[in-house]
Amino acid sequence: MARVLPMNTNRKRIVWIILFLVLLVVVYAGSYLPRRAAGSYRMTQTGELRLNGVSALSDLEQCSPDGCWWQPGFKGISGKQRLRSNNLGKFYAPLITLDRKFNFPDRPVDFAGEFMKARRFESLIK
Repeated sequence: MARVLPMNTNRKRIVWIILFLVLLVVVYAGSYLPRRAAGSYRMTQTGELRLNGVSALSDLEQCSPDGCWWQPGFKGISGKQRLRSNNLGKFYAPLITLDRKFNFPDRPVDFAGEFMKARRFESLIK
């Protein structure tokens, strides 16, 4: 009769850790999917187009999952890039980044700039 040797305890621990990590990733991605399905494109600002150098005008349509707001490339008044987000946006940032890269790219909108130029307000745009 063949003897079954017990699994090394370190090896057993590693198997359990790997299973736990896989389960964690599945739960993380699974909790994102309903938010993604309920999300939509919304108007937001890049910070590039400003009225009198102060107020940023909406010039970007960006897809956001329901309840999540995450915008890493906003240009502040000082000209430095900064992050604008809420807590859910930070939590799901890796999945939002992948979604925007492969499924829902940002859509630049320049109607505000065109409107300002058509009304001869070029001096207000900086």
